[in-house]
Amino acid sequence: MNILFATSELIPFARTGGLADVSAALPVALERLGHQITAVMPAYKSIFDKGYEIKDTGIRFPVPIGSKIVQAKIWKGSIPESDVPIYFIQQEHYFNRNDLYSENGGDYADNCERFIFFSRAVMEMISVMNIRVDILHSNDWQTGLLPAYQSILYRTKSVYERIATIHTIHNLAYQGNFWHWDLPLTGIGWEHFSFDGLEFYGKFSMMKAGIMYADGVSVVSPQYAMEIQTPAFGYGMESILQYRSPMLRGILNGVCMQRWNPDTDPYIVAKYNAENVLEKKPACKYDLQTTLGLAPRNESPLFGVVSRLAYQKGIDLIADVVPLWVEKHGVQFCFLGRGDRHLESRLAGLAGRDPDNVAVRF
Repeated sequence: MNILFATSELIPFARTGGLADVSAALPVALERLGHQITAVMPAYKSIFDKGYEIKDTGIRFPVPIGSKIVQAKIWKGSIPESDVPIYFIQQEHYFNRNDLYSENGGDYADNCERFIFFSRAVMEMISVMNIRVDILHSNDWQTGLLPAYQSILYRTKSVYERIATIHTIHNLAYQGNFWHWDLPLTGIGWEHFSFDGLEFYGKFSMMKAGIMYADGVSVVSPQYAMEIQTPAFGYGMESILQYRSPMLRGILNGVCMQRWNPDTDPYIVAKYNAENVLEKKPACKYDLQTTLGLAPRNESPLFGVVSRLAYQKGIDLIADVVPLWVEKHGVQFCFLGRGDRHLESRLAGLAGRDPDNVAVRF
């Protein structure tokens, strides 16, 4: 099959969370299964600073955004350690920024317009570049408009009529819900702003667009597929997901056994496997402790947290117990991530008060 994989982030070019990891690994895995896959993402400022070969294709094309026309520019590279091509859609006004979605602790005010542009540009790119697509795969709210565009505006056009869509929910808590008056920017008519369309409690929802209009919806595990159909985990969309349940599948996220193999990992000071882990791994722990400025105590359990620093991830609950566990159990903690500025400040405070046992890197 010919698959076009659209994402808002992909390591090593841009990352805020697990979406970037999956976006890098899944296309490569699909290619190994014999599929022809192409990835596409925004050309953020950061992608040009990574040292990877990215070439200007010379392709420019107009993208309608509401009543105006915005120009798109296409760059091309490949996902590292693979032959999977990746296209970067550049638009300086939208993506030449220091961060992906936010600054100074708040979302960019024009995030809705930014990702309407990206989604519409992906659709236009298919015909401009004559890309053969059997499956158009969108991911999370940032690309949730793609199935809606395919169903409402593009399906009757010759290049698009055979395209099927799948939308993957990686984290339902982030829904891309915006002011309803942003809808005209999409070019989609008000008749689709309805309970069985793009409307969500009076707002325009990009995540709902992906759920309602995709030919198939997938989530990151079978358990999560069940959980998000309940009020406890549905974030208000449980009834929508129940309605779409015949098209909903939970597919467990895998792990790349080559990239994450400690027996061959070039980034750790001592390689180890099941046979020598007790002998070798302490050297890795010592290296991490000294790198982060923690007291190099071999007997202390060391907990690592790599996460978006958000209440939805339970970071506040971990922060609650850090002082108690350090005092009573001699535990050390290290955190890596970005996110809510209040949580960042709280973790920085914990590290500042006890640098021997708590380290934070944003």
